[in-house]
Amino acid sequence: MTPREKIREAAAKAKNSTKLPDRADSASEIELVSLSTIKARPVKWAVPGRVPRGCVTLIAAYGGLGKSTMTRSYIAAVTTGRPAFGLTYDPGPAGNVLMIAAEDDYETAVIPHLLAEGADLSRIAQPFHLQIEKGNRRTRAHLRPDHIADLRDYLRSAPAMPHTLVIDPVASFSGRAGINDAKATEVRSVIDPLSDLAIETGMAVIVIAHLNKGSANGPAANRIAGSRAYVDAVRLAYIIGEHPDDPDARVLAPAKANIVGINRQSAVFRLEPLANVETNDLRQHPAVADLSNEDFAELSTNLSRVVFAEDEAVSANDLAGDAKPKAEGKKLDRCIEWLREHLKELAYPSVEIERAGTQQGFGICTIRAAKKRLKDEGLVNEKDGLEKWWSGMGPSAFWKRRPDPAEDASSSRSSSPSSPSSPSSPSASSSLFSLSEDDEEDKGNEGDEHDEGDGGKSRSVTGHLKDEKARTSAPPPPKTGRRYGAVNGPGQAKGGAA
Repeated sequence: MTPREKIREAAAKAKNSTKLPDRADSASEIELVSLSTIKARPVKWAVPGRVPRGCVTLIAAYGGLGKSTMTRSYIAAVTTGRPAFGLTYDPGPAGNVLMIAAEDDYETAVIPHLLAEGADLSRIAQPFHLQIEKGNRRTRAHLRPDHIADLRDYLRSAPAMPHTLVIDPVASFSGRAGINDAKATEVRSVIDPLSDLAIETGMAVIVIAHLNKGSANGPAANRIAGSRAYVDAVRLAYIIGEHPDDPDARVLAPAKANIVGINRQSAVFRLEPLANVETNDLRQHPAVADLSNEDFAELSTNLSRVVFAEDEAVSANDLAGDAKPKAEGKKLDRCIEWLREHLKELAYPSVEIERAGTQQGFGICTIRAAKKRLKDEGLVNEKDGLEKWWSGMGPSAFWKRRPDPAEDASSSRSSSPSSPSSPSSPSASSSLFSLSEDDEEDKGNEGDEHDEGDGGKSRSVTGHLKDEKARTSAPPPPKTGRRYGAVNGPGQAKGGAA
């Protein structure tokens, strides 16, 4: 019996399981199980809000958008005990990963990209199926869907349970058994055993899928290639696509979330080539130590790693092209128009521009993309004397910088203590400069102008105001060209330079 015939036989048995057997051959009866005997349990997370344990997670994208690279970034984090997806949480000890790469070559694609992400290869295994024949002769074969039961039996007695199982892509894995992934019953015969495996072992199971290139009606999940059963059978499904306002950024957005505690925000990331220092470190790894310098140079040229930025509210429908057109135009165009007007009269610190933009409903990536576009109209980013980034239109020598909030507050208090413009007034609490210390966390650097010379130090607006108060009450110091204290130094952003 061929693998496909085995799968179809199992599917037929499941379909006919409700039929009563011939009472002459066997007997059957109904059993009712009270729900009071079933204990509730919380969802356990491999990555809080992103990847659950004990169920199947699907990630789909068009080719070349980084779905495999991002998954290998996750594998690297798991095998080295680091937080994944750019988040901050306690990841626990390093874990082991089972990886089935059904399309990519391990030597030329999988291993090099895992090394680029800093993975511990000793904790990653490729599972095979061994057919034991007469004379104890063993034949190795690639794992197929009809081998999942054997894998479950093996894991029951394994010395350590793997943290995650990754199948990339699931369509090629199913194809090894001749599965027609356009038929729901055959797809369920693959996903359902994987779900049972995840529940029994507590592993996180991640399957990778492609998106259809043609159009599809309805929600973004309908774009996932193959039968709709791929989406219906999993608890959580993501789509990866280009950021709507930044073609250099990628977005991981939930398309289906049938689970409590999911992070509804989308993860934003970029694929960045390795820096020279990272390439030099990689050269020492045993997996590439035997390569000639010429071969290693050719290998490393094509390597990239994933760098995450701040999460954003981008939907899967936005990525799949199903979102309804906005009457007010593209979001980036509206952000450019807002930024042009915002900088028309005054120059502002970049962190304040980003905060003001987010208050208008724009994401950090959109604001930075708008700043890049406005460079053609004369927008300039420049540091002041105290290493704080400012942005304004035209040469900085002709900028009119925004008023110092400390000086404004002092002037208002002296002129009219009960004036509505006083800092103690409710109306002043909504101004751009009425910022709490917690609110003043810098959300990003300035891209081409990035400089880490400040050693990662940052200061809040509260501290800035205290310094300004002390300065105004003391004799004026000699002029040095430094008008304002630094609010935040560069290098504080979660995602690095835009």
